[in-house]
Amino acid sequence: MGSLLRRIYRRLPINWVRKDEFLTKSQQAPTIAVHTIFQPISQQEPINRDAPISEKKLKGEGTPSERKIMLGWHLCTRTSKISLPVDKQRAWNKDIITILHRGHTATKELQSMIGRFNYAGNIIPTACYFLNRLRHLLQRCEQYGTQYLKKWEDEDLKLWQEFLLHSMKTGISFNNMCFTQYNTMILTDASEWGLGGYNPFTGTAWRFELPLWMRQSMHINLSCTTGIWLELILQEKSEFVKIKALADNSSAVGWLYKANFNPHSPT
Repeated sequence: MGSLLRRIYRRLPINWVRKDEFLTKSQQAPTIAVHTIFQPISQQEPINRDAPISEKKLKGEGTPSERKIMLGWHLCTRTSKISLPVDKQRAWNKDIITILHRGHTATKELQSMIGRFNYAGNIIPTACYFLNRLRHLLQRCEQYGTQYLKKWEDEDLKLWQEFLLHSMKTGISFNNMCFTQYNTMILTDASEWGLGGYNPFTGTAWRFELPLWMRQSMHINLSCTTGIWLELILQEKSEFVKIKALADNSSAVGWLYKANFNPHSPT
């Protein structure tokens, strides 16, 4: 990368770094980088080759901008956020409303819907946890045909409406989409008697003893989620907060992103 940058720098005009011309020259930098990487086209070239840069695409999408649609996502470099485009959110929400009003769905319709939710899960990974019951609904559709929605499946679709609205209106920080320094860290653990956690940054510790009626019905993996939730409340903000959650159970961490339990099973 260093040698590439040196090659680009040698091709730039001497006055490229002047402040009054910075914007104009910066617009030319990507084209110079492309021509530096690709082999120059010679007039004596025996095989005809297209230019490495398409002038038509460059005029349409290659100009500097704070907002871009890339791979179906809306990127804003001013706020450093990625969000779902408005047209997609409205179209997907309309399809959800149609299913909710009708009260039943079929295989192809539900497959398309789950695929869209997986797509949205790229920027909200923990939302994929709430696809489990919809996937069980898909299995019923594949086996028995059109199926009516149960109460919890109806609630999951409504929850995904909120996820899609949040991903469109609020967006997700770039810091949560790549490897960056975390703001704080928590350690959590659990047993059949209760949950507990500790923040080594602030020295804050918490403990929650489960009542008798919950000890056989609540999963101990709830400690990770509880710890993150409490940390967000203690910091009094949920934006630009990156929490490193550590636990001694790999399945507990995995449950933050997906679930494979049977909604019809009592355990």
